Amino acid sequence: MLGPLHENAFGPVDLAITKLAVSPKHNREDTEALARARLLAADPFERRAKEALDYYVGRPAAPRANLREAVKIVRACSKTPKSSRGTRRRAS
Repeated sequence: MLGPLHENAFGPVDLAITKLAVSPKHNREDTEALARARLLAADPFERRAKEALDYYVGRPAAPRANLREAVKIVRACSKTPKSSRGTRRRAS
């Protein structure tokens, strides 16, 4: 008989943190999309990312720079009113 099944799933913050190790344009766009969808808040994201960087193998300078940029993106998106998030209105 098999044991219990354990499922681990990434949350939005975890996904954004994984994108800090590399910084191609689409990773920044993904982080912005998560922030615009209100799935990231700057302070908790920054705190969790800094904790994760304590375990980063390699030189952490690039991921730390990427984190600073990502936090700026998340903060900017949190200041954007929901009505101007790129939604289109239907023509009457």
